[in-house]
Amino acid sequence: MPELRVAALISDMDGVLIDTGGIYDRRWESWAAEHGISHTRIATLHFGRPAVETIRLVAPDLDAPAEARRFNDALAHDPSADGVVAMPGALDLVRDIPPARFAIATSAPRVMALRWLAHVGIPEPAVLVTIDDVPRGKPAPDPYLRAAELLGREARQCLVIEDAPAGITAARTAGARVLAVMSTHGRADLGDADHVVVGLPDVTVEVDGSGAGALRVSWRPPPG
Repeated sequence: MPELRVAALISDMDGVLIDTGGIYDRRWESWAAEHGISHTRIATLHFGRPAVETIRLVAPDLDAPAEARRFNDALAHDPSADGVVAMPGALDLVRDIPPARFAIATSAPRVMALRWLAHVGIPEPAVLVTIDDVPRGKPAPDPYLRAAELLGREARQCLVIEDAPAGITAARTAGARVLAVMSTHGRADLGDADHVVVGLPDVTVEVDGSGAGALRVSWRPPPG
């Protein structure tokens, strides 16, 4: 299997570690109906982006920060966790990485990230970067630059696991290498990633036994 040696691993959350069970789609459908905007267009754009960036793209005439605050508040007060589960292989992946070499960088608000991580049984990492912690969200590189900084590494020393084009752009712009999982997008949409796998069960992470202390990441490429 192909493999890389990296100093640290940074993972996206929604669509990589956690299946949020359609909560975002339900909230976006409600928001779109309220504003007379095509939900179909939102569905093609929102993966990997914070709400404010999605709103700027689909409704440039609206006050995006104010609308994003309303959207995120509704999301935070949505009592439903139906269908929110850990993605296959996520718990094993997190367990196998030393805490000092692992971070999560997500477009979700911190309150939702903490809620969903706890719900699915993934421990809160020492480094958790949310949309509340950076001036710009994905596809800007800020989340991955901040995560690398908090890990005490340069982004180019890190491997990012992503599932969405916006997140891939953010990681690549930051200078990191990217391993994409085909959980929310097909292989054709993930072409900017350095490597692609079907899912996390195809990824193995071990501490390099050579004494260098690096992570050895190997993976099984998709068939064909």
